[in-house]
Amino acid sequence: MGDENTKKRKFAWEASYSTMTISETEERIGITMEDLASNIIPIAEMMQQAGYTVGEEDSEAIKATKEEVYKQIALYLRIEGFPIESTPGFKEPNINDLVLFIIAPILDDFKSRTGRSKLRLFREKQIVTEDSGTGGDEVFVVVDRIPVTDGKPLEAKYIFIVEAKKTSFGAAMKQCLLSMKDMGDSNHGGGIVYGFVTTGESWRMLSYDGASFQVTEKMDAVFETMGKFKERWFRDYSLVVNCIDMALSNGGIAKKDAVVGG
Repeated sequence: MGDENTKKRKFAWEASYSTMTISETEERIGITMEDLASNIIPIAEMMQQAGYTVGEEDSEAIKATKEEVYKQIALYLRIEGFPIESTPGFKEPNINDLVLFIIAPILDDFKSRTGRSKLRLFREKQIVTEDSGTGGDEVFVVVDRIPVTDGKPLEAKYIFIVEAKKTSFGAAMKQCLLSMKDMGDSNHGGGIVYGFVTTGESWRMLSYDGASFQVTEKMDAVFETMGKFKERWFRDYSLVVNCIDMALSNGGIAKKDAVVGG
């Protein structure tokens, strides 16, 4: 049975994201990691491109979402504790749970606010490029089903992906870029797909418009004592909520159909 499953998996794609080298990745995505690193942009610039405003102009809806995300992260830290690698007996933490605590309330509030009931978060979602050249199982992928043409069935559209790795931001970046390339190419009709790479505490946002990638500066979403300093979290650490809300608003669909938050 094990051999049969292995054979089936081999036929799904020719090269797995996780095993591809940096040079193979660069050839696939059409840009070098060095060029990406030298052209990192501020988060505000990516948001401006999408027509999304943040900061003091947060809507009441986004403020309410941030309240819920803060509660969920604080709950996680009370239960699991802050993942510190220097702790005696430390083992690689399952940061996927922390990521889920952050994503879930944002997605839930967005669906309620916009009525986009077809949005769905997948865990362990298989992504395979149309030519079966590359693929992999991704932990967090958000997909929508939208009408592309009147009278035709709803078509699945990739919105964003989150690649979480505690110890290797670089490995997460490589896998996220490859996934976004295949997701964007699968979204017939255009639209931007977004990606996030995270260690749990630190996050970085990426976009792919079908031709080129952009990568933002890092932002922090969690700190050890945040359960005691709510105002500090809102002021300095809550930007990740805006970023994910923006990805939901603008990802995977044509700009004219986007629902822009703020």
